[in-house]
Amino acid sequence: MRRYFHPDGSQTADPGDQVWGGHECCYCIVTSFFVGEGRIREHYVRINRWPRLLISRKEDWSWEMSNCIFHYNSIPDADKEGGTGPLSLLL
Repeated sequence: MRRYFHPDGSQTADPGDQVWGGHECCYCIVTSFFVGEGRIREHYVRINRWPRLLISRKEDWSWEMSNCIFHYNSIPDADKEGGTGPLSLLL
């Protein structure tokens, strides 16, 4: 299954994806209030009105978003402009 997160905040799937169902979907990045005395902001992604998705980076620099219901993984794409690319070790 592939989901595409577009810069305008929309989310789509491949044509003919039988799971998608053609519904409208949008996402936003939320910066919440300050947390704790350290004055750290909490950041997360929200899709429609679903529970917040927490974001983390994987070792190959791809992204992972997850909550109690959903789990998204990006794929490194070295050939795409702006792609994350493969893991490069500096010696």
